[in-house]
Amino acid sequence: MSGLAKLVIGSIAVFVLFCTLVLLFWARPSPILGFDAETLAHSLEKGQQCRKGPGGDWTCSIDGDGPPTWYRVDVGWDGCWEGNRFAGPVATFTPEEISGCIDLADHMRFEEAFN
Repeated sequence: MSGLAKLVIGSIAVFVLFCTLVLLFWARPSPILGFDAETLAHSLEKGQQCRKGPGGDWTCSIDGDGPPTWYRVDVGWDGCWEGNRFAGPVATFTPEEISGCIDLADHMRFEEAFN
């Protein structure tokens, strides 16, 4: 195999590795960036507020058709979270259980930057 072919194959391998790392960072940046209450609330989409309680537990509210529904939210090391309702009504937009993951868009919050 010629030197040029090795260079091309090596360049392609580096490019594929780079793209894979970029996609992983976009999907799960929290292990590197961490997160705060605003980032978690943004990830919940309709989250109005999140607060960190004792022991690292999070409580977050989601506004539905009536009063807010409150959830205890457990966030994993990878930024993925699960929440269980402990107060407020169950409705279409406020189910008994919620789950999701914090991604780079939640950290960046572009729509807030342009308002």
